Amino acid sequence: MLKRVLLGVCITHFVYKLWKYLKYTESVNEEEQDNEEKDEEKHHIESEDCSNLSYKFDVKKGIEETSSKEGSNEEEAENHTKSKTDVNSNITERMNFRQHNFKLTGHFSSIPIIKDNYIKHKISLLHPHDVAYLPSLKQFLVTETFYDRVGIFNESFAFQHWLPYPKKNQRFQKPTSVLSLDNGPILLLEKKGIQIFDTQLNWAQFKTGHYCGLTEGLNGDVYTLAWFKEDVCRCHIRRLSSTDNKYYWDGTVKLTVISEDFQCQESNPRFLAYHRDTIFITDTGLNRFYSANVVTGVQIVYTAHGNIPRHVAKPTGVITDDKGNILIVDRDNKRLVVYSDDGVFIKVMPNCEFPGNLQTIRKINGDYFICDRGNKSQVGGVYKFSQE
Repeated sequence: MLKRVLLGVCITHFVYKLWKYLKYTESVNEEEQDNEEKDEEKHHIESEDCSNLSYKFDVKKGIEETSSKEGSNEEEAENHTKSKTDVNSNITERMNFRQHNFKLTGHFSSIPIIKDNYIKHKISLLHPHDVAYLPSLKQFLVTETFYDRVGIFNESFAFQHWLPYPKKNQRFQKPTSVLSLDNGPILLLEKKGIQIFDTQLNWAQFKTGHYCGLTEGLNGDVYTLAWFKEDVCRCHIRRLSSTDNKYYWDGTVKLTVISEDFQCQESNPRFLAYHRDTIFITDTGLNRFYSANVVTGVQIVYTAHGNIPRHVAKPTGVITDDKGNILIVDRDNKRLVVYSDDGVFIKVMPNCEFPGNLQTIRKINGDYFICDRGNKSQVGGVYKFSQE
């Protein structure tokens, strides 16, 4: 009797184990089948997305080819007109990055302060970020972000004095870009916003917010990069216009070319330049540059990360010539790279050797000034280049 009971228990246990194994196998097969169906569906969606992207690219390419043809026709007409009116003019030739190279004609760094009332700081121009020239005062204005100060120098870069903060008992906080407009006013970026001064460096106005970079457009308009935390597309191009010497915001363009990129969190646009309704922007975080037309809204991404001639690594300062060619400070590759106005690589400026923390480039009185901000262990300076 006991043997029968034990035999029944063993048979029951075996049947239970067999049933459990079969159920587990069936669930695994169903899960694998579901995964295969999901993979097939995902592959199908990706194929559709790729076909849509290729279609958009083809359409965009066709539009750009049409635009390039129209642009070439306009350029031929313009050249034909200039051949009649500007036969002896060589102004445009001198401002062409394609045809001319740079030569170093000056370097300014560690300028001593020979003033009795400056006891704490005996040396100026250690870590410059940006430079501007004030023609009415015949002076240079240089921002030093690391030291929270703005220095004023004469035309020979001899130190004059520090620019006082508009409010008493306060100082600039992380001053970066500075811009002297053709019509006189001076704009200066710091951590809290934009300080605006008149031609004599008297304080005039303040625009609060978080901004990066300054460039001048038409009719005294100013463009900057603005950051809005409440917007999905955080980085925008904003335009400042003026009436009766009072500046106001007069338009915003969302940089969707950045926000729609899956690497947008790594983006770090800080420098920009204006040429004929188009803003060129360098992105240090993603190692590329963009163009954004403020009239049509068309935005394009250019180049990629690398050290071959047509690539850039941590691009910073950017400027254009009269033809629309783009000159970009390739910071980590320690060079200057020239592109056409539609982003086609032209050349690397020869015989230009730089340190590793170049920032802004400005054109002042026909020469080009590039700021080297240096680092904690190395002093920076301002380089002056002339066209050969």
